[in-house]
Amino acid sequence: MARKYHRIISTLAVGGLLAAFAPGAYAASATELGTKYETLDESLWSCVWNDEFDGSSVDTTKWSYTVGGGGFGNNEQQYYTDSASNSYIQDGCLVIEALQESNGDENYTSAKLTSTESWTYGRLEFRAKLPSGTGLWPAIWMLPDDTTLDWPISGEIDIMEYMGSDTDTVLGTLHYGNPWVYNTGYYNLADGASFC
Repeated sequence: MARKYHRIISTLAVGGLLAAFAPGAYAASATELGTKYETLDESLWSCVWNDEFDGSSVDTTKWSYTVGGGGFGNNEQQYYTDSASNSYIQDGCLVIEALQESNGDENYTSAKLTSTESWTYGRLEFRAKLPSGTGLWPAIWMLPDDTTLDWPISGEIDIMEYMGSDTDTVLGTLHYGNPWVYNTGYYNLADGASFC
C-alpha cells in the first residue's frame, strides 16, 4: 500500500518557494536511454500545491504548528511554539527563528510546521538559506499520514538535514523497518562553499 506523506519543516530552516508537483508521464523509458533511471518530461508535471510566502503571516490553511517540548526523540533542546516571533514571513520567505528564551523545561524556542496537504507521489522543490552555529539542525522531512505504525516501521524521508557546525554538507536519509534501517546520503559543497 502506498503511503501519503506530509512535509515537515523544522528547527531553523529559512525557506522561499515550496511547491509539490504531481507526475504526468515519463518522456523516455530507462531501456530507451540505456540507464536504470527514467528521464522526466517536466512539461507533463503539474503543480498541485505551493506556498510563495507572499502574505503577511504564515498561512495556517497550508501549515499547522507542532507546539511542545521534551526532545521529540532527538534530545532537541527547544520548545516549539506557534509564536510569530519564531516563525514569520519576511521578503517572500518563511523564516523560522530559534530564540534563547525559556519555555517550560527548555531554554530555547523555535517552530515546527507541517503541511496540511499530503501526497503519495510527486516531486518537491524548495529554496532554503541555512544558519550556521553549533547545535543548530534545520531539516525538511516527510512522515506518513498513517500513524497506526510506530516509527521507524512507518518510514521517514529526510529530504534535507543540515548541521549548523558543518556548513558545507547536507544529509538526506531514509528511515524504515524493524529493525531500524538508516540509509544516509551526503552532499558536500566544494572549495569552501557554504549553505549558509
